[in-house]
Amino acid sequence: MQKKDFIKKYYNYSLQSLWKAVRNNLKRRIELFGSYEFLQNIDEDEKNRYFRKDNTISEKLALLNNLVIIKTCLKLGIINEKSYTVLNFFYWFSKIVMIQYLALMK
Repeated sequence: MQKKDFIKKYYNYSLQSLWKAVRNNLKRRIELFGSYEFLQNIDEDEKNRYFRKDNTISEKLALLNNLVIIKTCLKLGIINEKSYTVLNFFYWFSKIVMIQYLALMK
């Protein structure tokens, strides 16, 4: 198997798995902090973008963008500045690399 074929086959899966682990870890921390309190501290424009009135708390958490979760966790002290910097970098890095991955698929 060539390197290009290997990247095509496994890169997307590994990236999704890593983000799933990060999101699950943050979700546990949010539950310890209090899901309702967490949702109350999200910026109003983000609330308007992601939520409807009939969404449950768990549905609202599932609808949130990873970056919104990371920013709100920093704001509430759920994660520290160093963790925020690493997660923020990884978020944007994964977006850039995903664009390159999609270009490889063509």
